[in-house]
Amino acid sequence: MKFASVRSRASIIIEPGLALDLERASSGTFSHDPAEAYANWGEIVAWAASHADASLAEPFVESDLGNPVPAPQQVFAIGLNYAKHAAEGGFEVPTSPAVFTKFVSCLTGPYTTQTLLNMLRATMWVERFTIDTLSVWGRLLSTAWPSHLRALAHSAHRL
Repeated sequence: MKFASVRSRASIIIEPGLALDLERASSGTFSHDPAEAYANWGEIVAWAASHADASLAEPFVESDLGNPVPAPQQVFAIGLNYAKHAAEGGFEVPTSPAVFTKFVSCLTGPYTTQTLLNMLRATMWVERFTIDTLSVWGRLLSTAWPSHLRALAHSAHRL
């Protein structure tokens, strides 16, 4: 089963360019809201396996597709997870890939326009804030904390 957001409605892709609107095809059993589908995922999969009627499918074009996870609670990203990726950034291949969070706005549909200038300013601010915070953190670790807490905090940043 391929799940999608078609025109901001929860849908099941039958074949390229043809999708079932989940709410209409289920006669209202399931919501049109893609975010609500995840709360009922097991029921939707079971329904789709036995009740999905392809004759109710509606045509769509790629530009109708949106973000299939429009309201995630959190987003985790994996970095430096293959040798070429590490080499592109001039990094050594780590023994385990970096895991980090991202803003939920990082998920979009295939035809979303992003304003890079504003993102660049925000990134620069976050980097400056991080550098300032790490600088203060480093001074705290080197002076104010007992040695066993310094050791714990130094190891925690590697988690």
